[in-house]
Amino acid sequence: MTQRIDWLATLDDWLTNPHELGHLLGYDKLTPIHGDWIKIFLKNPRFDLLQAHRGAYKSTCGVVAVILLFLCKPNTRLLIVRKSEEMASDILKTVQKHFEANGALRLFVYSRWGLTDVKTSMWSSTRTTFAFKKTITPQPSIMAAGVGASITGAHFDYIWMDDIVTIKDRYSAAERTQTKAYFDETANLIDPLGCRMLSGTPWHESDVFSTLDAALFTDRRFPFGTVDLPADELAEMGARKDRLPYAEWCCNYMLTHVADNDTIGAFVSVPNWDCQYCVAFIDPSFSDHTDTDATAVSIVGVSRGLIYFTG
Repeated sequence: MTQRIDWLATLDDWLTNPHELGHLLGYDKLTPIHGDWIKIFLKNPRFDLLQAHRGAYKSTCGVVAVILLFLCKPNTRLLIVRKSEEMASDILKTVQKHFEANGALRLFVYSRWGLTDVKTSMWSSTRTTFAFKKTITPQPSIMAAGVGASITGAHFDYIWMDDIVTIKDRYSAAERTQTKAYFDETANLIDPLGCRMLSGTPWHESDVFSTLDAALFTDRRFPFGTVDLPADELAEMGARKDRLPYAEWCCNYMLTHVADNDTIGAFVSVPNWDCQYCVAFIDPSFSDHTDTDATAVSIVGVSRGLIYFTG
């Protein structure tokens, strides 16, 4: 490779319209709003977030942002956290493949650093060090970890937590507690001038997102209908409203939480309660949130071969 480009001008163009770099990487469905999302990743406050509905390409924007981050700051130590190590590894391997195979990136790397290959001896599915990294640190350029992984004592310049809230958090209080604890732990892993970034979709009213100040969500929350996507994809997402439980649709696509009344609505209503035998259940629920304590009373009765429910 002998051709060189004006890498500084090229980098300026990619930072101005980062979704266009996404097109060069093969993500041709990214639009200017996705470019704005990529810029959120690169603003580098102490903490920032991006919450968008499922299928909106937020993780894809994160991949483009990671690549730009290393083009701007080649000595960055990045930790990628997802629900499992395997999921985090998928992101890391995607970034690896782009640096190995994408012609535009290879030309940029050669023009700036004179390198024809960015691979080093540390090039695995969980740890990667780029050849353009000039500082010597215990941490590699990128490390991938799942929620719960033991990485105490490590230090990073940037921590990206992507989809650490999943369906597991919807149905398990223990899972929600573990996820929130690990989220808090990342604050001890970031360098004083580093940045933590959280991207994902809510699954439960008491998940990680519920612990954050409401002001952080200003211009950072994008429910269904606010993102420019191909018409066929929007139509399919809209059709899911009729297939998913209403509460799940609201949290995954509208980014709001409502009471789950689907099960109750599935039963036929009767005008009179006429049962020879009844059993009642009392289920108190307490939380550390203001005005959220509640008690549910359920009554089951049997009459003429039918089972009746009320509550």
